[in-house]
Amino acid sequence: MSLAAVQRHDSKPVKGNHSILFDGYKIILGGLEPERNPVVQAKPQASWLRELLAESTGRKFEVRPGYRLPGLVCGK
Repeated sequence: MSLAAVQRHDSKPVKGNHSILFDGYKIILGGLEPERNPVVQAKPQASWLRELLAESTGRKFEVRPGYRLPGLVCGK
């Protein structure tokens, strides 16, 4: 399995709510929804990587979209 990931470089807030929630469709960071939905961004990237791997190797790979938030813990 391969993973196509989107990564954010936002800093944690100094104080206040810095929780991360994912409901299967959108991500909420610190109680706010990002301007651009990273879930929507990651899906086409996974498709692009899947096609690139198939074209370059002649094999099919399972590629899943992912979203990386360095240093932060995600809850559901």
